[in-house]
Amino acid sequence: MKSISCRKKGGVSSVIGMLIVTAMLFTVVIPLFLYVNEVNTVYNIESDRMDRFDHERSMESLSLVAYPAENGSELNVYIYNGATLTTEIVRVWVTDMYNHTTRMYNVQANESIISPASDTIIHNINVTCFGETKLLKVEVVTKRGNVFSAVNNPLYISNQSEPLPFNIQLCFYTESETHFERTVNVTYIGPRSEYQNWNVTFTVYQHIPGNKGVNVYSSVGVPIVGPYRIQVYKNGELVYEVRVEVTYQVPIPWVFIPED
Repeated sequence: MKSISCRKKGGVSSVIGMLIVTAMLFTVVIPLFLYVNEVNTVYNIESDRMDRFDHERSMESLSLVAYPAENGSELNVYIYNGATLTTEIVRVWVTDMYNHTTRMYNVQANESIISPASDTIIHNINVTCFGETKLLKVEVVTKRGNVFSAVNNPLYISNQSEPLPFNIQLCFYTESETHFERTVNVTYIGPRSEYQNWNVTFTVYQHIPGNKGVNVYSSVGVPIVGPYRIQVYKNGELVYEVRVEVTYQVPIPWVFIPED
């Protein structure tokens, strides 16, 4: 009788033990497995998203030019999207290089989205807070976190003089002159009536001892985009003339002037 009773107790204990193990399996092990599997799934999804985000971020490519408006009290920023994906501009940073202060400007929705191979202009960035004379560095920040700088940074603006945000780079070649001297006249020849009489004349001089063929460099600031006529004089005689187009896409064109 005792043997039968012991066997019954052992059988009951085994059943209870199996029930406990089964309960632990369903209440601890399986939920833990499901949780770990869910965590791995979320991690993989997030990892793929971050990889895609980093790839898209590396593909962004913007070219921008900042130029003054309203007599230097405001800035406009021309932006060209050279990438193959749409880019969103979230803010503009303007830093005054004189006093090292930076201001952040939000961008209007209708100016913030730039499709591939297209452009936009961000208007009316008020910079009066930087004073009358300022040297500004302009940058834009994209939604993906990239920062792009204007190609014509830093931009000098003074209320005492006309802002000249664009430049024409001049490269003269001379084969043997040791005292190089040229007079250059730059004239705006575009349709903007308020600039019809704009022109500037200046002299480029350089002493070149032992000249065996060198390049002489100079540059001239111009007020707006558009066509300009460049005339080069040597000893009062016109020796070279060329038409140059300044655009937002090419705000700093180069002109290579051959020897006379």
